[in-house]
Amino acid sequence: MMKFILIAFMLLISGMVFFKDLIIRKKGYNNFENFVEQEIPELMKTRGVMGASIAIIKNGEISQIRTYGYADKENHINNSSEKRFRIASLSKPLTAWGIMKLVQDGKLDLHKPVEDYLIRWKFPESDYDTKAVTAERLLTHNAGVSVPSYGGYPANKKRTTIIG
Repeated sequence: MMKFILIAFMLLISGMVFFKDLIIRKKGYNNFENFVEQEIPELMKTRGVMGASIAIIKNGEISQIRTYGYADKENHINNSSEKRFRIASLSKPLTAWGIMKLVQDGKLDLHKPVEDYLIRWKFPESDYDTKAVTAERLLTHNAGVSVPSYGGYPANKKRTTIIG
């Protein structure tokens, strides 16, 4: 349940970023930073979110990192910029945006097999037709590719890569 609340909260924040000028004017704030400082704690309270970290990016650079609430509520550990959260399914809209940017720039064709773009990694041998795996089908979750549930990595373990 907490994972769902966190994802819903982050999607709400993402929507706010896209419509920030309209929201700021409507609520009477003079800038986005003031809006974030006033609204985020209230949103967290009403949505039941225990902790959040927000990076404000200007001109492609992180200008501020703001943290709210707890990193671990049970042990009363406050959130800080040193704490890490798993991005989980929030990577999906970011990945979709990146793919569509490549399509817009003419660097990727949604309907071309993904394996045509792969350089070092290839699909494992199987009976499945890998030519049927396109960016469009991956984005719409109907390419037939599945992975087991991801439980995260312990902090003291080395991360694996797709390269090996």
